[in-house]
Order: sequence, then structure tokens, then C-alpha cells
Amino acid sequence: MKIAASAAIIKDKKILLIKRSNYSLYFPGHWTLPGGKAEEGEPVNKTIVREIKEEVNLDFKPGENYHISIFKDRRVFHYLGE
Repeated sequence: MKIAASAAIIKDKKILLIKRSNYSLYFPGHWTLPGGKAEEGEPVNKTIVREIKEEVNLDFKPGENYHISIFKDRRVFHYLGE
């Protein structure tokens, strides 16, 4: 099973969302939490740091993993952070 990660980044009682491309395979044009797929052999806590840097150019320090879900062929780890 593939691994992915997303993050709920909260600051001043606001949550950071990103808008998916209109060309995305899943949920095009919808708002979502930033995140993405792990590279081969990459630990999930490194995946979320890399994905946040790539998508929103923030240096994210993952807090607690608060939920794990399954979507299609992926196990998705959800993190909280500021």
C-alpha cells in the first residue's frame, strides 16, 4: 500500500487550505489540506515536511499524528502543526 501525508496547519484559529488544480485526478478545483505521497522508502514524518515545503514553502514541524485513513490505494497519515 502506498503512503501519503497531510497536515492541518493552524495559526490564530485559522487553518491553511490549498486549492487543488483543475487538472488533479481526484477532486479537481476543491480546497484541501496540503500534503502528498511519500517517495520510495521515505519515512512519513519526512514526507509531510517535504510536501509542506514544496506546496506552501513553509518549514513545517509535524506535531502529533492525529488520524490515519485509507483512500483508494493509500494509507494517509494526518498531522497537526503550527
